[in-house]
Amino acid sequence: MHLSAGDLLRAEKNKESSADGALIRDLISTGALVPAGVTIRLLQKALEQNHGKMFLIDGFPSRSLADAKLFIEEVGAPKFALCYAVSKDAMTSRIAASGKSVNSLLMLEKRYATYLEQSEPVKEYLKEIGLVREINAEATEEEVYAESRELFL
Repeated sequence: MHLSAGDLLRAEKNKESSADGALIRDLISTGALVPAGVTIRLLQKALEQNHGKMFLIDGFPSRSLADAKLFIEEVGAPKFALCYAVSKDAMTSRIAASGKSVNSLLMLEKRYATYLEQSEPVKEYLKEIGLVREINAEATEEEVYAESRELFL
């Protein structure tokens, strides 16, 4: 089952009677980030509602090492963390080949810098504790899919 942290936050934000929803609305209106504790609470609720299923949690924890450690403390260690490895050059080539605008390339620059600053330390920590499964995402779509699928069987 796929759980997107962003989707859970957006759904909660739209619940008028939710205290977390009100907090999320307030934070988003000011451009602030939602605290990890709120995201973890929403993920825990989704996990409990679907007890016994295997989950792919998309988009969390990736902002900070503290978020990753809090997630493991509150929820427990995942079976593994799936990381798709692709070079900046390959991403740039893919964007150029797609015909997307210069803005897409500028966005890649910003997101890649954010990845190196925030997400890479999370990945390294998870790798240190033996949780990272890395897939070469520069392979063909079919190869990437097949290798990814094997992890979930």
